[in-house]
Amino acid sequence: MFSFILPAYNAEKTISKTIESILNNRTSQEIEIIVINDGSTDNTKRILEGYDDQRIKVINQENKGVSAARNAGLNALDKASLFTAFIDDSDTISENYIEAHLEIFEQYPELKLSVAPIILNKNNQLSPQSLNFKFQNTSGYVDIRQHSTSIQYHMGGTVFRSEVFNSLHHRFQESLTFWEDALLINTILLENLKYGLVNGAYYYYDRNNTNSLSHAAWGEESRYTAHLKNAYFPLIDLSKKLYGEVLPYIQYLIARHYLGYLAEYNQKYIIEHKSFITETFMHLSKQLFINISTKTIDQLECPLYCKIYMYQLKDMKMDLSLLHKQIKVLIQGYNFKNGILQFTFSNEAVGIPGESKIFIKKVTADIVCTKEKYLLGRKMKNDITFNKYSIKLPIFFILSGFLLKIKSNNNIYNAKSVSLIFRIITKIKRI
Repeated sequence: MFSFILPAYNAEKTISKTIESILNNRTSQEIEIIVINDGSTDNTKRILEGYDDQRIKVINQENKGVSAARNAGLNALDKASLFTAFIDDSDTISENYIEAHLEIFEQYPELKLSVAPIILNKNNQLSPQSLNFKFQNTSGYVDIRQHSTSIQYHMGGTVFRSEVFNSLHHRFQESLTFWEDALLINTILLENLKYGLVNGAYYYYDRNNTNSLSHAAWGEESRYTAHLKNAYFPLIDLSKKLYGEVLPYIQYLIARHYLGYLAEYNQKYIIEHKSFITETFMHLSKQLFINISTKTIDQLECPLYCKIYMYQLKDMKMDLSLLHKQIKVLIQGYNFKNGILQFTFSNEAVGIPGESKIFIKKVTADIVCTKEKYLLGRKMKNDITFNKYSIKLPIFFILSGFLLKIKSNNNIYNAKSVSLIFRIITKIKRI
């Protein structure tokens, strides 16, 4: 039997589509759909009552949250259930979803879970989820000891052997309002070390919900200090208990998720609630990064200033000397009438003070504007990558290329602008 656990809350507009996508799967496997109506106040309950199908079981409960709803579903699994999947009340799956997962489990009987790619659906525009790169792995599964960056933290697309839930230890942490799925998935992964990769079947994640839980979470105090304690450290402690170290996979998983506190697009939410960035939060952040190596930080795909900050949490200074030898001038515009060039510097210039002198020969650049950036809700100290500059240069310099000098204290850095002619030739060759 293949079981689906479907928590539903005020899903009158989408729940039927979700259920039908399961029922329409092409499979000979017996299925059950356990729908947990989590205190809906709309017509969700009435819609569910309209299904006359023994495969669909409905549990009505007062609103307790998604973790409690999923746990209620786990406790109601049929004894004949062999595989368990979770699906949210506005999402759908491809019609070969069940059989594709079964094929992986049959091919690799030692696996306890398998994962299918997530496709994001926003205004009927489909796009792959950022973690889908791992499906390029041709081995059919991921061994987290060998592929530390192939992390998994979405319940969508994940199917488990139902036997893993025989242990009451494997339940969703109901005290968490965010990342509870990642904690459970990776607790199970730490105990089993491998997960299967399903190609050609898809989980379609509905991004049309304007009340995004990920955004709303930043307004909850539990997203800060308590999250570090109850979501990150349990995985660190379990990894140490099982293997005597924090596996690089767990390091990368946590470091990548911690980036949410540093990401520019989240700062507007964090600024509103910066009182949650307490001394305890900062102390725990430092304790957290004791367990995360600089190698892991260097692997992250993120702005350099985020990596610099993570180094600082380790009481270390990131070596920027090589980067500062690769600074590029990024042309933002040129006025042919007055010969004024507007430009910025590439990210390799990170860390060079914003008040540094920029010049070529005897001509000095002026700051046109400075972009304010925030980190953990607090304004960052300005460096030259925050500034837009202007300088008067003849058109000859633009055509042939030029070298700007950056003077900071006793240090001189070079910033190169490749000739416009060279750029045009390069683009033509690419066509």
